[in-house]
Amino acid sequence: MKFFNKLIVLLATATAITGRVVKRQVQLDVNETNLSVTPECQNDLNMSSEYKDCYTPTVTKENYKELCSVLTSQKCQQFYANPMSYLPNCGTSQQIVELLSDAVMKTTVSSVLLICQNDENGNLCPMAESLLDYGKIKDKSIKKTCQSKSCVNQALKMYSSLNNNMDDIQNLSITSGAANADSQNNISIITNYLTSAECKAQADGQKSGATSLKMGSSLFLTFGLLLLSLSF
Repeated sequence: MKFFNKLIVLLATATAITGRVVKRQVQLDVNETNLSVTPECQNDLNMSSEYKDCYTPTVTKENYKELCSVLTSQKCQQFYANPMSYLPNCGTSQQIVELLSDAVMKTTVSSVLLICQNDENGNLCPMAESLLDYGKIKDKSIKKTCQSKSCVNQALKMYSSLNNNMDDIQNLSITSGAANADSQNNISIITNYLTSAECKAQADGQKSGATSLKMGSSLFLTFGLLLLSLSF
């Protein structure tokens, strides 16, 4: 999976039963072939190790441990907190400013931390594994997440960030499309499930035969990880 892969902002939906994809998504309208930057800005992008190390790697199940040690490092956390300070000649590029805007970075960081979060046994969280295997978060991985308190906590942070920043992201000039009521409703359903008594019982080692996670029309969120991978 490309890390920063084409800002398909989390909100394509697919029907779990029929497999029919119903696209309702916010997507990025710029790429490496049509991005407009000055030569000075391009030089900043080429020369910044923080930008290259923290914003453009490709994450896979084979390399995630190695990359996560970098992505969660102080170096990258400082970059995520103020990326434009590392690209002083890009301040006049609206596209770069929006790509590295606060709303995008906060949602990106929460996604990074979900990918890099392990459960109590040192294994990938189920949602992270689903993302790396399929490029989306399947409903069964949401249910399995309940077995780990650390995975639940990080998933809740990610969905909270998504919910808080989606309006700003879809209003950027470099994006098109819009989230709809189904997508917003699914976020609420997922977060409600992750905080439910049924979910908490699994984290405490109690078995539950119930499967109460039901999203409208059997919809689940496809997670294009929000992460952009523009190979400048």
